[in-house]
Amino acid sequence: MELFIRKNNLLSLGVKLDDKTKQFVVNNGVIKEFKPSKLTWRLVNNNNIFIKLNDLPIESQNKLSSEAITDEELVNLPYKKKNSQNIYSEEGTKVYVNDETPVLPIVGNFLPNDGVNAYTVIYKDDGSLGLEPILVCWNCHWADLFSGETKYGDNVFCLVSDLPVEAIERISDYIIPLKEVPNIVNISKTKGR
Repeated sequence: MELFIRKNNLLSLGVKLDDKTKQFVVNNGVIKEFKPSKLTWRLVNNNNIFIKLNDLPIESQNKLSSEAITDEELVNLPYKKKNSQNIYSEEGTKVYVNDETPVLPIVGNFLPNDGVNAYTVIYKDDGSLGLEPILVCWNCHWADLFSGETKYGDNVFCLVSDLPVEAIERISDYIIPLKEVPNIVNISKTKGR
């Protein structure tokens, strides 16, 4: 039986972690190692990151043992269910989109090629954010979307999961979670744009 402690608890008590300390998250009922990167830091809340108690110095283990939880308790922690939307990629793969889904603003940042879908962000009927596909065709080219010269203006995004890995590494500073889009783009609260 492994014991875990929330990373936030460690930080609030001033416990320092070195770069070698493994961090963990629960994903679909499974405890997985969390690999920090520019992108993952933006998308994962410190409150959902855990450290194994045994990986801490002995004096910290003794201080924090009463706050630790077992691996079974960790897997069964209640997590707020996120509103999600199902969309399909060009290959017909179902993609689940929620507030934490990483998106890339197209205008001025990235000129994708064919094979990458473009979306505009909308408020759905339930008030949550969603993606509406933009048909890139003869009257709406990628170059027009990139320059903001379409009816969508700056409200043009693509899913980071649709991009090649080498492109993601180059543009990682521009990637944001879907929930941040209203902070950079004016989106009408009425359905659609």
